[in-house]
Amino acid sequence: MLTNWQVKIPKRPVYGQRIRITTWACGFKIFIGKRNFTITDEETGELLVYAYSEWAYVNLGTGRPERSVPEKELEAYGLREPLDKEFAKGKIEIPENLTFMQEISVTERNLDTNHHVNNAEYMALALNVLPEGSESKVTEFRAEYKQQSKLGDILKTEYAANDETRVLTVVLSSETGEKKLIASFMIE
Repeated sequence: MLTNWQVKIPKRPVYGQRIRITTWACGFKIFIGKRNFTITDEETGELLVYAYSEWAYVNLGTGRPERSVPEKELEAYGLREPLDKEFAKGKIEIPENLTFMQEISVTERNLDTNHHVNNAEYMALALNVLPEGSESKVTEFRAEYKQQSKLGDILKTEYAANDETRVLTVVLSSETGEKKLIASFMIE
């Protein structure tokens, strides 16, 4: 289960560009797997997008993290050196000046095969909160997935912009205020 990730976009791929997408496991600690991703220009090898993510190894029967990743899983994933790039450490800071934007009802369209809101859907919901045109200016984003959302859940969306750092923050919470997603977007 994806718990967080950071994606950096030094150069956006363009329509029709031949690209190569790679991913690999780059570390394991207790029940957390670490993974890198890259998108490169297939012809030149130029790095267009790269990412770091952390995943919790979860028992599907109980829905709880396992104490450790079984050896057979570690062997199946293999392990390569992490990407030699800087990634943020620690949690995403939530600004104090969040502004309530709207409530969103979770529909079937938002769900994955496990009947929870899909990670990409969470990000699409967060992007929809940003000011119009901002999504095309995003050069980096981070996301922390805190809790799962299910069909019929109501998500409260909040937003803050820091003009000095050019960081836009979006928080999706339950009706009772429990954080579901914390996302930050750096814009050019």
